[in-house]
Amino acid sequence: MEDVDYAARIEAARNNSDELSRIADELQKIPGSRLLLMRAINLRRQLRTNRGDAVAATASSTEPPKPATWLSDLGLPAIDGRPLYKYRLSDSAFELLQHELRSKSAALAFDPGHILSAKFVLWAAEWFRRHYDGTGRAWDAVGQPIGLKAAQCGRRLTDTGLRYWRIPELRLNGTHHRLAAIARQGGFPVAALDGPSGGWAARFLERLVGLLLAVPDPTVEVADAIAEKHMDMVPETWRSDEIRVVSAELACEIVRLKRLAEQAGVPSGSLVSMWLDEHYGGWRDDLPVSVGSDAGRVLVDGLIRTDAIKGGAGSVHARRLLTIDAEGRRERVELHLTGSIQD
Repeated sequence: MEDVDYAARIEAARNNSDELSRIADELQKIPGSRLLLMRAINLRRQLRTNRGDAVAATASSTEPPKPATWLSDLGLPAIDGRPLYKYRLSDSAFELLQHELRSKSAALAFDPGHILSAKFVLWAAEWFRRHYDGTGRAWDAVGQPIGLKAAQCGRRLTDTGLRYWRIPELRLNGTHHRLAAIARQGGFPVAALDGPSGGWAARFLERLVGLLLAVPDPTVEVADAIAEKHMDMVPETWRSDEIRVVSAELACEIVRLKRLAEQAGVPSGSLVSMWLDEHYGGWRDDLPVSVGSDAGRVLVDGLIRTDAIKGGAGSVHARRLLTIDAEGRRERVELHLTGSIQD
């Protein structure tokens, strides 16, 4: 179809945002049509602004529109501010969402709107849990399945989408972590648990839970700081802000559940899981980790039996030193111990 036909179609659709969206999707696939594509997108944006489209809520608002059809289509309840992993998106809904986002990659890149941004955040969080395997540059890996250069627009999509879901931004040590915020909403990656190299996850998380149990009132910030000190337990391909943050989130939830049982007088050990099963049925489903596999269930049950590490976080530090002087080269180890020494 010639460009003049698209110009006429754009003009005829200037009062129809749905038709402008269809035209933009078509133009994305046609080389040399960037000017027409931008014309369609700009008209759609102007139309939404002039008509006060319900989708275009103000950027500063934390209140999403009333529950819409698209939530029901995905089998989701009304938005209530819960972490995204607690909505438990089904396999079919995930595939449906991925197909829609792939077909609307142009709109995602240029003029997504609040609902499309929210769909991206929900899908990206699920993708991280289901498919991230520790390889590839993070934003590029997220965008590849839907044909999106997420490194260019992912930050804007994340900010808008999280606001729609009533989820606060993630700031740690003064740094705004957007991709880690998405990963945190998805939960611990399945690929890190399955396979012959999955043992590191259990060891790392058990260490983190054990150290957190020695902290009176642990937060994700505290857990993140502890996790950062022990990242050498994580294989190099998996070391990232995202893995550190989701590990901190999971460890905090495990500690919260254990203390809930302790307050009820339940002794530590396997009895904790039994008590939770009796009083909080489905408690495993509320954790930021998939329990649909044997590896996931074994991990969670193992973590819930973890005991506090004596001495707690930061009680032991070691530093390796190398001294070179006239007498030659000497290696030393410096230990810092916090606590008491008893016979």
